[in-house]
Amino acid sequence: MAKRELPKEVYCETENSDEEFCFDSLNTDSDIESDNDCSDSSSDIVPVKRRLSQLVMSSDSEVEENDENENSNINEFTTWRNIVGPNVPVHCTEPIDFFRLFFTDTLLETIVLETNKYAKNKIEQQRLSDRSTWNNWVDVTKEELAAFLSVILNMSTIPVPDMKYYWTKKHVGNIPFFRNTFRRGRFLQIFWMLHLNENVSSDTNDVRTRIQKVKNFIDYIDDARTGYIYAMLPYYGSVSTECLIRPDLPVSSRIVLQLYHKLLTANPKAKGYHIFTDRYFTGIPLAQELLKLNCYLTGTLNTNRKYVPAMIKKPALTKNNTVAAYRSGDILLLAWKDKRIITILSSYDTSATTTIERRVKQGNTISIIKPTVITNYNMNKGGIDKADQLASSYCFMRKSCKWWRKIFFWGLEVSAINSYILYKVSTRRENRTPMSHFMFVRKLVEQLVGDFRDGASSKPGRPSTSDKEERLNGKLHILRHCEDVKSKDCIVCSNRKIRGGRRQTNYFCDTCNRKPGLHIGDCFERYHTMEKYKI
Repeated sequence: MAKRELPKEVYCETENSDEEFCFDSLNTDSDIESDNDCSDSSSDIVPVKRRLSQLVMSSDSEVEENDENENSNINEFTTWRNIVGPNVPVHCTEPIDFFRLFFTDTLLETIVLETNKYAKNKIEQQRLSDRSTWNNWVDVTKEELAAFLSVILNMSTIPVPDMKYYWTKKHVGNIPFFRNTFRRGRFLQIFWMLHLNENVSSDTNDVRTRIQKVKNFIDYIDDARTGYIYAMLPYYGSVSTECLIRPDLPVSSRIVLQLYHKLLTANPKAKGYHIFTDRYFTGIPLAQELLKLNCYLTGTLNTNRKYVPAMIKKPALTKNNTVAAYRSGDILLLAWKDKRIITILSSYDTSATTTIERRVKQGNTISIIKPTVITNYNMNKGGIDKADQLASSYCFMRKSCKWWRKIFFWGLEVSAINSYILYKVSTRRENRTPMSHFMFVRKLVEQLVGDFRDGASSKPGRPSTSDKEERLNGKLHILRHCEDVKSKDCIVCSNRKIRGGRRQTNYFCDTCNRKPGLHIGDCFERYHTMEKYKI
């Protein structure tokens, strides 16, 4: 049987080199036949010492046939849970319920313990002046720390150039929430004394010692019950890479393998996971190692990476020929010409393409051919981009002499973001419309602060942002007789906007920060039991 003639543009020649990694040719029905079957007399046959690499081209009218067996070795996805994806406990309905999955009571108690211990040791070591702010230090409680976190989260939604402006009393920029929740001095006391782990060494120049300040905190939220933040690997410089597995591989590959091994430690039989990476982490050696662990890799690729063949580094792509594909076993390298050339690696997808519609400037649409591996990558990588977008929307970052504070506040924000993601998953499963990210954070702030109030009492007549929570908290409220003033307008039945509508009383609620005037009986009961109490 005569060998059919191959057009020169369908393949290219790649000479043997010193590279350790070597791609095989694509094995399809239409592929070129083995060099061993070649006739010596054929003028278009490449010598045995050379390898052939197929260049799969696409055009507006025809798409090259894909290998039917490209994805025949796909592992069935298995995990230790029956349901793939976020598993939300049934009791989680409110924002604080989701947040507590990450910032648990145990974590709060640990931070309270370490903060109080650190403050005690720090104050005992100092000679304090009579006017020192540390003379009136009292230990932090769990409720106070929760309120502190709520203030931090609220600060992220209301950015100002300096923290002191949150406590301003001027009409422009006045935000009563912060003054009513904390005195500025007390808030700064907690901010300065905040501590996450016991100092085990006095050598502050030792990087390993400095890492311990925040390591336990990261390890804790890393092991959250939902597994949503499953693995973190903070980078502290070269000391972070010393303990990574596989020192024979590049650091970028070792980081991904280290994170995946954390998952395998919890679930040794797991297989079929699919990791999506950006161009910094993606590499052929990493894809090979993950395949040995029954895990797939898809990611954009720097063409200057080791073992990338020349035909992918500089593909001969044109307007009508937009795709170049190169496969070795289960690993696919693909270059696609869009507005610029995009190079991607995948150990899962095939070189299949699909036609999509794209809108152009004039409002018209054009049809373009796009590889499915690019579509799948954009769809799955979007989750990380969405998380980054949420993190940048409401971000609390302040200059601090203590570097680890940034990591702590970042961990707080990530916990809030993942809480919101879980909340959206839960509400959509129940066919309910979720609240916006902003409203979720605001609601979480309200629930974290609860009934805690350590701020200065508001002036008479000035409304407090916490008025509703105070008067409807179901606790005992004390009614007292006015002594400083003769009488007050009753907040329930008095209305000065209408003629003869003013109603005064000699009693007020001493428990509420607002100190509202109230008649004994119905007005007092109405104010403390009804949301809309005004008559």
